[in-house]
Amino acid sequence: MSARTLVPAVDRPARLLLPLGLGLACVLHLSVTGQVVVPVLAGLLGLAGAVLGPRWSLPQAAQALLVVGAAMVALVALLVDAPITPRAGGPQPQYVLFSATALLSVGPRLALQNPERGHGATWIFLLLAFVSCGRVAHELYLPLVLATLALSWLHVAWGTRPSLRQILLSLGVLALGATVAASSAWGLQRAFTVVQAAIMERAVGGEVGFGAGAFSLGSMDGLRDNDEVVLRVHGPTDPHLRGQAYAEYGKGTWFPPGQDPEPAPPGRELSGELTTIEFVKEEQRRLFLPPEAGAVEVDPPGLVVDRLGIPRPDEGEPREVRFDRGPPQFTTPEPSEADLEVPPEVAEVIGPLVAAWTAGTASPTERLAAILARIEADYTYSLEYERTEDADPVVQFLTTSRLGHCEYFASGLVLAARQAGLPARVVTGFRSTERSPLGGHLIVRARDAHAWAEVWVDDAWVMVDPSPANAVNASFIQGAADDLRLYGERYGLQVLVVVLVLVFVGLQVRTLLRGRRAAGPAVEEVWIEGPPEWLLGLLEVLARDELQRAPAESIEAFAARTEAAGRGAEAGVLRRYAALRYGGIGEAGELAREAADLVDRGA
Repeated sequence: MSARTLVPAVDRPARLLLPLGLGLACVLHLSVTGQVVVPVLAGLLGLAGAVLGPRWSLPQAAQALLVVGAAMVALVALLVDAPITPRAGGPQPQYVLFSATALLSVGPRLALQNPERGHGATWIFLLLAFVSCGRVAHELYLPLVLATLALSWLHVAWGTRPSLRQILLSLGVLALGATVAASSAWGLQRAFTVVQAAIMERAVGGEVGFGAGAFSLGSMDGLRDNDEVVLRVHGPTDPHLRGQAYAEYGKGTWFPPGQDPEPAPPGRELSGELTTIEFVKEEQRRLFLPPEAGAVEVDPPGLVVDRLGIPRPDEGEPREVRFDRGPPQFTTPEPSEADLEVPPEVAEVIGPLVAAWTAGTASPTERLAAILARIEADYTYSLEYERTEDADPVVQFLTTSRLGHCEYFASGLVLAARQAGLPARVVTGFRSTERSPLGGHLIVRARDAHAWAEVWVDDAWVMVDPSPANAVNASFIQGAADDLRLYGERYGLQVLVVVLVLVFVGLQVRTLLRGRRAAGPAVEEVWIEGPPEWLLGLLEVLARDELQRAPAESIEAFAARTEAAGRGAEAGVLRRYAALRYGGIGEAGELAREAADLVDRGA
């Protein structure tokens, strides 16, 4: 009896249902990502695999390389296949890559006689595509995932006669999958948004660079000890980054504009050399821009402007802002009465002091220079001081203690300038001079939170920073550590994936090269569903000798019973078949030849 070649029956459920599931996944991928090339190519590959049927056989290592090839094609498509229309809030690139790789892997598996782990694993590829796209709530997600789960369940049940218990269990799994899919697409995302909003509402005072609301003059000890990186500025910029302006003062507290902000004026196109500010700390809900910022573009888009001309995001938290150094998009309004107001109890005390400082000055510029010179000469920067609770902190700073941090220096200069008839405001934000030792960009830490003044002189707002240059410079190690974090955030995952892919490809090529054997008889070396034909022949020979495998008996148990009956050679083939079938150990061709020899002897 000659060796027989395995020619498996056509897997009709795979040829009928898997292409349908692939089509549904392609529709979702197109709708969520906007890509066209990937779903069209994946659909064509799936159609070809369904029409041609299982014609080719590949070893396990070669099938793994097919998936790697699909990932490479998906990566190229990610670089060149731009969405037809912008999709705000779409999936991040890595999830688009996962979904595209899964879709492009399905078609080739339909053309294989021996897809690794069978077509159950092919449905897993489609599930991976749905999970990747499910990170974005989309109106098509739930109906498409339900239809795909139903198709997979029908594939599993095709040609079988399941019991009622199996049907109920399968329906339960289907319902659970649908629930998880629906919650991941809508419920969890919306719940996360609600919880995040609630947390942020409670953390209004937790912003660095001073909060968006009113702020009272107090201690900055804790903030000065905070080395957390808040912003990274790539490109030319002034070290002062404005975040909020204040005009109204009373009893040691500065109040922001009370009116609702208005939509920002439309900006021109960015041009020339650009500067990018990366928001590292997510809790920031304001922009921080230098005075020379021109046209501004923020991600996510949408800006509003308050009464003092300070822009901020319309909704949410900015991730990145870009600007040029051309004509400014946002102009600061001319002074109002609030920019000249000094509380009567403050004016009564500091009036004589400011009059003495500005005696003999003839112009606004000279008065401002005189006030600034006295503050810089007579006052000391300090985080350690004592304040009298019932005294105005600015009055105490200017008249008695002469100790304070940037809030006091800025507040003292603003009120003194107003007392001298110069409109002035307090501005808060960051002041940083720390440069990355490796990247050269500006590193802004929480301890760089700062306050300064803007004074109206000669029909223009002039930035005046009376505080001494007391910045705590970070060490080289601290700066280099942030550079490593930055490179890790930007490129760490990509480098790791490339290394792992190269190692994986190398292992698969090595397996293919080591697995080559001399050509033998024309024996198919793989199978999909059920025992291969050469094994069925061996089982028939054993059955004639009243050694028949029971329906629920494992291959290993049947091999042990066969060996006990004195058929050691047949038992060895059975054990090696089990190792190959369930562990991928051994060569199917060699086993087929040995089984054929045993069948010939028993014929």
